[in-house]
Amino acid sequence: MPGSFIIHKSDEKVIANLDSGTLEEVSKNGLKWKWSVSTGMSWNATASKLEEYVYMMWQFDWDELKNRKEIESFKGTITVKLGNPSYESSVSPQTIFAPSEFSDVALVVEGKKIHVNKGLLSVHSNYFRALFSSDFKEKSATEIPIEDVDYEDFATLLSLVYPSPVFPNANVVGSILVLADRFILPSVSKIVDADYVSNYDLEFGLKISMADKYNMEKLLKQCVGEITCHDDVKNLSKNALFMDLSNETKAKILIRSLSF
Repeated sequence: MPGSFIIHKSDEKVIANLDSGTLEEVSKNGLKWKWSVSTGMSWNATASKLEEYVYMMWQFDWDELKNRKEIESFKGTITVKLGNPSYESSVSPQTIFAPSEFSDVALVVEGKKIHVNKGLLSVHSNYFRALFSSDFKEKSATEIPIEDVDYEDFATLLSLVYPSPVFPNANVVGSILVLADRFILPSVSKIVDADYVSNYDLEFGLKISMADKYNMEKLLKQCVGEITCHDDVKNLSKNALFMDLSNETKAKILIRSLSF
């Protein structure tokens, strides 16, 4: 009948990074549809950063409805409500660092192998470039041990320069930045900048210290902007991490305080 409605409300769905597939299949009053999703990361050249994307698709099958003489067409509205995004660290070496046609060396951490591509790591890191192309014995080795690192932290670090990165949560982001400094991976601090760290519940002094130490320009600008009164400056100056800030960052804080 003209004016008839088919109303459906889907249950809440949790979509994690790298999820893909069918979320729901429904059949109501002769109309069938399938809701599917795919996620991933893409490079935003304008913003010079990796961004997460989520593609959703609804496929409708109304063959049964078309066989009903009184129905000529249908139209409708799809409403999607997005909850608060969160970023969790969950390294899956079986998928990210499994042996493949593209891997040509295995880094061994805590007895576990991380299969990587020498060329890719060499592009992002002077440390690995030297390791793979110098006269070190590791140059021709098929397995290279990496000492004094946590397996999951190290795997998370390396994933950040891969097409399917695993973003660190608040508990490990500090460790990841320390490792990025040790293994000379400057792009990591740009990837894990204000867009992700701002979602973490970190103490202000720690955030501005991280931004200063690891050259996280966006986060530093955001932190300085959060200083809005003399009490903020006073409280920060009492923080044990304040003395370790660079003179350049202290100057930015001073200039900011002059605007109050």
